[in-house]
Amino acid sequence: MARQLIQLLLVILTALGILSFLGFNAILSDIEQNEDANQKHLLTDISTQINLSYELLDKLLIQKKQNYQALHQFARSQFRKTDGRPDLSVVQKILELKAGFPVDLYIINADLMVTDSTFAPDLGLNFKLPPFLDVQQFLDKARQTSQIMVGQPNMEFISKQFKIYTYSVLDDNRYLELGFIDSDINGYFQRLIGYLSDRDDARITLFIEYWNKILSPMSVTPESTTVDKLLLFKQLAISTKTDRQAFRHVTSTSIPYQTRTSDTQGRKLSHYYIKLPGLSNAIIDELAVRYLVKITFDDHKISMLKERFQLFLLLSVMLSVTGMLSLAFYIRRWLIGPINQILAAIEQKLPVSHPQLTGGAHEIRKIAVTYNDTLEHLKQSMSKLERQSTIDPLTGLDNRRKFTRSFDREVSRARRNCLTLALVMIDIDHFKNHNDRYGHQQGDELLSELARQMKSRFLRPSDHLCRMGGDEFSVLLIDIDPSTILSVFESLQQDWTRQYYENLPEINASDELPVSISIGIYVFDSSLAPTWGAAYQRADAALYTAKDKGRNRVVMVREDTPKPDDTL
Repeated sequence: MARQLIQLLLVILTALGILSFLGFNAILSDIEQNEDANQKHLLTDISTQINLSYELLDKLLIQKKQNYQALHQFARSQFRKTDGRPDLSVVQKILELKAGFPVDLYIINADLMVTDSTFAPDLGLNFKLPPFLDVQQFLDKARQTSQIMVGQPNMEFISKQFKIYTYSVLDDNRYLELGFIDSDINGYFQRLIGYLSDRDDARITLFIEYWNKILSPMSVTPESTTVDKLLLFKQLAISTKTDRQAFRHVTSTSIPYQTRTSDTQGRKLSHYYIKLPGLSNAIIDELAVRYLVKITFDDHKISMLKERFQLFLLLSVMLSVTGMLSLAFYIRRWLIGPINQILAAIEQKLPVSHPQLTGGAHEIRKIAVTYNDTLEHLKQSMSKLERQSTIDPLTGLDNRRKFTRSFDREVSRARRNCLTLALVMIDIDHFKNHNDRYGHQQGDELLSELARQMKSRFLRPSDHLCRMGGDEFSVLLIDIDPSTILSVFESLQQDWTRQYYENLPEINASDELPVSISIGIYVFDSSLAPTWGAAYQRADAALYTAKDKGRNRVVMVREDTPKPDDTL
C-alpha cells in the first residue's frame, strides 16, 4: 500500500510539473515567435532603406566622378608648370575655390611614403604598411593605366570627415593624391547615419571591411587622442574584434548572422550581422571591400518573462520537494538501503553484486545491472582512449608522451643488461618552404613518407619511433653497435633524399632551398642512466650542430667524445 501511495503521489507531482512547464513554455514560445517575426520584418525594412540610400549615393558619386578627375587634372597641370615643385598651399586654395569644399593634397614618393601634404597628420605616412592595402592597389592601378583613379568614400579618423581620394602618377614618377571633403557626400552620410541612430527600435552601425582584415565603422571612429594613424588602426582592431569575428560568418547578402549577448546592465541583446550590396565602383571588387551593417535589438522583455517563468518553476520545485520530504520514511525503506550498497561498490570501482541486495525495488536491481554494464564499457573505452592518446594520428608513430615513458623504461632495462643506447633526433630541412610552395596536404604526405621509411628500417620490438611534433622525429635504439650507427642513418638520409625527388618530379634538384633531413645522434652507455631531459638536450644539440653546419647531414656525439663527429 505504501509503495502504491508513493507511486500515486509521484505521478501527480510529475504530471502537475509537466503540465505547468508545457503551458508556460507554449506561452513563451508564442511570444518569442512573434518577437522573432517582428525583428525579421524590421531587418528587412532597415536593410531596404540602407540599400536604397547606397543606390542614391552611388548615382551621386557617378555624377561627381568627372568633377573630381577634372580637379585632379588641374592639380597635375600646376605641377607641370612648376617643374613638379608647386606651393601646395597655393594649389590647395585654388582647388578649394574651384570645388567649393575643402581639398587636401599629398605627394607620395616611389617608396609610397607621404613626403609632403597639406594635411599635416599624414606627413611621413608609409602606404606600404598593411592597413593601406587599398591605397597600394589604387596607386598600382594608376601606374598601370596612366589614368586618374577615384576611390570610394572613407571615414578619415582624425578629421572625422568622409573623404574621397583620387590618385595619379606624376611626370617624375612620384604619385599625387587628392582628398576631397565634399559637403554633399558628407551631408549624405551624416543624414543616413542620423536617420539610423534616431530609430528607437534598434541600434544600427554601418561598417566597411577591407581585405577581410580591417573593419572600419562609418559612424564611430577611434578616439583621436593621437595623430598616429597606425596606433589608431590598432585601437580600431581591438574595438572591433568581436564584430570582425562575427562578420566572418556572413557570406551572402540574403542570410544574416545572429549572436546574442548581454550589456553591462545584464540586458539581453540580439545582434544581426548583414552584408550589403554597397557601391558599384569597379575597383571595389578587386579591393575585396565589403559594406556591412550590424543591427542590435533589445530582448529585455523576453528575458524578463523567462526569468519570471524560471522563478515560477523554482517555486514549484520547492513545493514538490516539501511534499516529497513527507515521503522520506517510505523512500528510505525502498531506496536508501539498496542505493548505499551500490554506492559502496562504486566508491571501490567494483561491480555490484546485485543478487545480494537487501530489499529494494526491482528498478534498483536494474540500476545495479546497468552500472555493471556501464563500468565494463568504461574500462574498455578508457583502454581504447589510452591507446589513442599515445599514437600520432598522421604518421602512426608514438607521440612524445609515450616516447618519454618508453625512454625511462628502456634505459632502466638496458642498465640491467649493460647495453649501449642511441637517442636520435631527425628534422626535415626547409619544411615550411615546402609547405608554402606545395601546400599542407603535400607536407603531410612528406611527413608520412619519412615515417614509412623509418618503420621499414627499424623493425625490432625494442626500437621506438616517435613524431615529436611538427617536422621533428626521434628514434630510440637499444643494444647498438656505435661503430655502425652512423652509417645506418646516413643510409636513411640518402634514401630519403632520393625518394623525395622521385615522389615530386617537378622539383628541380638545384632549388635554392631543397628539402633534406638533418640528424643528430647521441650515443651513451646505459650505466650513465641520463634523464630524458639530459639525453634529449644532447641529441638536440647534435641536431642543431648539423643545422648550423649547413643542414643535410648527420652529426653523432658520444658521452666520452668531447667534439661531435660530423659526416655529410
